[in-house]
Amino acid sequence: MSGRFIFLLGQTPRDAIGWAKLTGRSPISSGRLDSADELSLLAKDIAEADRVIAILPGEQLAVRAMAAPPQNAAKLKAAMDYLLDDELGEAVQELHIVAAMIGGERVALAVKKSLVRNWLSVFQNAEIALDFMTADFLCLPATEGKAAIFFDEDRIVASIGSQGFSASNGLAMHLLPPLLENSAKPVVEVFGIFNEVAAASGLAPEDVCPLDSEEVFAQYALGLDGRASPNFLSGEFKDKKSWRDGALVWRRAATMTVAVAAFSLALFVAQGVRDMNIAKTYEQRATALHEQYFPQAQGGDIRAHAVEILSRSSDISFLRLSAVFNDALGETSEVQVDRLRYDAMRGQLVASLKSADDSNIEALQITLLSRGVRAEDAGGYRRSGNLWVGDMTVSAQ
Repeated sequence: MSGRFIFLLGQTPRDAIGWAKLTGRSPISSGRLDSADELSLLAKDIAEADRVIAILPGEQLAVRAMAAPPQNAAKLKAAMDYLLDDELGEAVQELHIVAAMIGGERVALAVKKSLVRNWLSVFQNAEIALDFMTADFLCLPATEGKAAIFFDEDRIVASIGSQGFSASNGLAMHLLPPLLENSAKPVVEVFGIFNEVAAASGLAPEDVCPLDSEEVFAQYALGLDGRASPNFLSGEFKDKKSWRDGALVWRRAATMTVAVAAFSLALFVAQGVRDMNIAKTYEQRATALHEQYFPQAQGGDIRAHAVEILSRSSDISFLRLSAVFNDALGETSEVQVDRLRYDAMRGQLVASLKSADDSNIEALQITLLSRGVRAEDAGGYRRSGNLWVGDMTVSAQ
């Protein structure tokens, strides 16, 4: 055996992938692939390695702290599912969730199952068996009084004491300086490209080593050896073997095609039935509640009755707010609405938004303000996969 292989994955298989071959914590060779299509070039060399590790960009994870995690494994899993289902815009059935200890605190980590499946398939197609998959900020060294920071062209990865994060430069500008300031002036090791985030954090250009330095991989190896980084190849992804080795060459394409078609059809039918049942249940509950509080509307059209009540409001009405919001949304088509609800007690719309760039959400907010209504974020916006997500409240000025 010849030590470890570490891959630094991109946001998608089409992006560049960094790699290094290590003996212990010392890289003996390293390089960069233009995309996952070139992974097969390393297959022969990797076959002799005793461990193959893939490191995901940390922005593709959701992390939530658990205030009082139960000790029982089944109850812990249920608590993590409930926590993430309540806070994220993703159905927990589509998320792969694992528990981890970060800074002495139990946290729930979530990544899309489709993302893990996709990368496993990519490596299997290249005849490479992965042993371990985690995220970049979870396997940097976690040492009190020390910070390891990697600056890339448009993102950073940081580990400061027992804390850590991965973020785009715009978000990192707000996260990094306070962490450094509150960490009792830690010893800082910085690799990458000097940029405005580094300057805002009080660093000098000469403090930043080149990102292609093999010391970056040595730091990841140090972190992997020194802390209990969670492995996402657990649960349903544990010990996945490439079944392609047992298939004849002429069967491979046909087998994959049939399997994908059958799975897609089954998923489509199951999702359709589930959505119809949920819609029917919501309709029945809404009708029952409406008739309970408005007996005079029994047997009538509850939507028409609700519109009539809302339009009587002496303040700005639901109809006016929704019309203004709809017009503003038409001017910023890059923003999508996942959910829209009206809080009658506060007289405000609450919209769950998502966009590829947070500047699009800011543009929508400015457009709404220019139309004479108040538009504010409710808890801030966060990165989920390749999208920015969060809630916005819209109300009268």
